[in-house]
Amino acid sequence: MTETNMQLPLALSVAALGVKAVRKRNGERRELTGDSAADRLRRTRRLEQKRAYQHANLDKKRAWYHRTKEARRHLIRAYDRRSYLKTRDKRRARNKIWRTANQLRLKHYNWVRSLKDWGLTPEDYDRILKEQNGGCAICHNLCKSGRRLSVDHCHRTGRLRGLLCGNCNRGLGYFNDSEELLFSAANYLKAWRH
Repeated sequence: MTETNMQLPLALSVAALGVKAVRKRNGERRELTGDSAADRLRRTRRLEQKRAYQHANLDKKRAWYHRTKEARRHLIRAYDRRSYLKTRDKRRARNKIWRTANQLRLKHYNWVRSLKDWGLTPEDYDRILKEQNGGCAICHNLCKSGRRLSVDHCHRTGRLRGLLCGNCNRGLGYFNDSEELLFSAANYLKAWRH
């Protein structure tokens, strides 16, 4: 069987046989080289040499990196600034569209994230709310604004105390969590009650 009688596809013959092939296109001759075992072996050896060199000179590379880091920092910042300015308006518009389309999701995400700051999960919040019969720990009312109850904590120890409506939570904050001030305020109100 001669070369002209071969019916194998050109790519198959080149890859499988690892020989040079000639393709005729518009009357011109192009030579294609196959991926021979020798070529693969050469590439593998070069790759192994490169890896060995990088591994042997890792400390030098790290030292160079740290030595030149300060010199490159202003270039990196300038590049980052240019890329940010290039896409800033697009990014802002895209984020605004997403926020308006996903308001409930964003509100829930922010609430869960704020609970994580106190080490709570939504299930823990629901459990505490159920223990307080669904209302504020001080006034026993539901939050009138329709918002969730605030997580109250001791500012000295950081320990959680319970869930309070916004008014009670702010009230304790205005009195600096001081029992003496709260008793004084209670006595003041009793004195002026008619």
